[in-house]
Amino acid sequence: MLDSLLTDHIGLRIEGCGPPIVLLHSSMSSKSQWRELIDSMRDRYRLIAIDLLGYGESAMPSSFECYSLRDEVHLVESVLARELRPGEKFHLIGHSYGGMVALQLAAQAQPQLVRSLSLFEPIAFHLLPERDPDLAVVREVWREIQDRVDAGDGRGAATRFVDYWSGPGAFEQLREERQRVLAAQVSKVLLELVAVSNEACNAAAYRRIEVPTCLIGGHWSPEPAQRLMSMFASLLPHASCFAVQAGHMAPIAQPELVNPIFERFIEAVDASERRPIPSAVPDRSLATLRFSELTSVVRGQGWSRAIAFGLLGLVLSMVPLYATQSIGQHNAGIPPGATYPLEKEAWHEAPPGMPPGGTFAVISGDPLEAGPFVMRVRLPPGYMLPPYRRPKEEQLIVLAGAITVGTYGESGAIGTRKLTAGAYTSLPANELHFAHTQDGAVVQIVGIGPFEVTPT
Repeated sequence: MLDSLLTDHIGLRIEGCGPPIVLLHSSMSSKSQWRELIDSMRDRYRLIAIDLLGYGESAMPSSFECYSLRDEVHLVESVLARELRPGEKFHLIGHSYGGMVALQLAAQAQPQLVRSLSLFEPIAFHLLPERDPDLAVVREVWREIQDRVDAGDGRGAATRFVDYWSGPGAFEQLREERQRVLAAQVSKVLLELVAVSNEACNAAAYRRIEVPTCLIGGHWSPEPAQRLMSMFASLLPHASCFAVQAGHMAPIAQPELVNPIFERFIEAVDASERRPIPSAVPDRSLATLRFSELTSVVRGQGWSRAIAFGLLGLVLSMVPLYATQSIGQHNAGIPPGATYPLEKEAWHEAPPGMPPGGTFAVISGDPLEAGPFVMRVRLPPGYMLPPYRRPKEEQLIVLAGAITVGTYGESGAIGTRKLTAGAYTSLPANELHFAHTQDGAVVQIVGIGPFEVTPT
């Protein structure tokens, strides 16, 4: 438990009135990272931004040897006990290490009080298999940080940490004052990695989180972070997933991409509680209902893109990644005739504009007409989609199997990425894309019709 000295020295920023939202920042950050989100939502919500131990105005842990993830949970609980009414529910947002603290609260400490959970790339490295190459990379980075701390080189350690998450040279671009602060905080980062490894919940505990969950990941984040987001999309039973054209530090560096997603997700959760959703509704009716809730509060961004993001979250909340466990994680082929889980009569030959061989089924909307649609596509082993362009952006979610997606850049360079079950990506409009699958795949396409593929 935290001692009274620590609980008396907790940095807080509390603004607004209405349903409470608790905000937990990333490593080597502070409550100030949420200032834009607070400014945007304080007219409708009461926002409680908390400095985790050792950051902002909160004291360092009293003992590095005894520090645990539970210490951060107790810190948050002490704030909630003072600031909330008994039994009052709250929305919870966490970024990176703050996302890990949020997961502990939702899974174990305060599950009955969490109203919704929103996460940007929680660093749940403990979920990666012991001999996983991505885990080996993370451990090597942390070993380098530890070596530099042991050598008294706090600046070098902070440089390695910041550049891993934000790209080479990121640390040197910071103001000198900020560099000094990060160099002084880097020892705490090492404690956090150990705490997550030793104490974070297991996969079974995450599967029991029964609240609406918003997962946001960055296209440019390190590969381990992207893999973990795919794992959480599979583990969390009520997850809606979103991707932004940014990296791991997007909530700080590019809040204009992330905050609107947090905002409209929370407002959609509140709207659904005011108008309960029936427990059993045909696919099309449920899609229409949740789609309207997710998109009616969108502001500022283009209408089509906002709808696409709303539908992407809707799809993953409705269709919890069929066959992820049996196919995606064991690299088996697609069983002949698998529909996942639509009836045979729902499937049609050759999606519009795509080569023969694949089949598709419409989940909502009409791909041939103007307006939003959700389409599930089954691709046989060896299927290839030659280079093509689409006049509108689309979101691609892999439900089963694996597919390699490629893009030709303006310079002529080719970038490819293999997506396995649970992964998702955004394909921007008017770019040159191609795809192929070796063993077959079932994918979900979310976009704005009419669906037009123009071969080149």
